[in-house]
Amino acid sequence: MRTPTTVIVILGVLAAAIIPNVTSFIKKGEVAAANIELAQAGTAGQAAATATATGVIVAYSATPGAPGVLAPYLQGKLIGTYKIKTDGSIDTSAGNVPTYVPATIVFDIPTMQFK
Repeated sequence: MRTPTTVIVILGVLAAAIIPNVTSFIKKGEVAAANIELAQAGTAGQAAATATATGVIVAYSATPGAPGVLAPYLQGKLIGTYKIKTDGSIDTSAGNVPTYVPATIVFDIPTMQFK
């Protein structure tokens, strides 16, 4: 018969082995979701610009609470914040990098993706 201390030790060892793997899977899923939303926001911005007579929209910041002209072209709500240029593309120039929640996911300018 196992003592309660033995059971606790076994559970501790299992938790130590499982928790890092689960955390890694969650992080990979969040990064994938951020990159999908980035692509969707870019496509929505270009669709919004194309829908205008001039092909130009007013540059603005699309946020979760105010997606602006992107709203009709999005599936669901934004989680990140993106600066949209007049041609509908996402502005990644200095000081305008996209942000995403949770803040542990950061935008990598050389690869133009979240990491």
